[in-house]
Amino acid sequence: MSSLEANIESLIFCSPKAIKIGDIRKTFYENEKKEYKEDKILNALDNLIEKYKSEEFSFEIVESGGGYQFLTKSEFSIVIYLSLLIMDI
Repeated sequence: MSSLEANIESLIFCSPKAIKIGDIRKTFYENEKKEYKEDKILNALDNLIEKYKSEEFSFEIVESGGGYQFLTKSEFSIVIYLSLLIMDI
């Protein structure tokens, strides 16, 4: 995994809502004073999306609301639903 991918992964992970490409680019510019072209960000996102398609992960990166976020894969929804009922959340 490239440094760019690792940084994008961490931004998506810590964001409370879907993070947009423009926000990712702006963050890198503010942090590194480096401008990444949108296609480079999209390529890194495609690599991350492919990574999390693997069965070893219970979550994936999904494009939602004009941005990207981690979501639990649908096959785990019943487990989460039951857990929320048990914990009375």
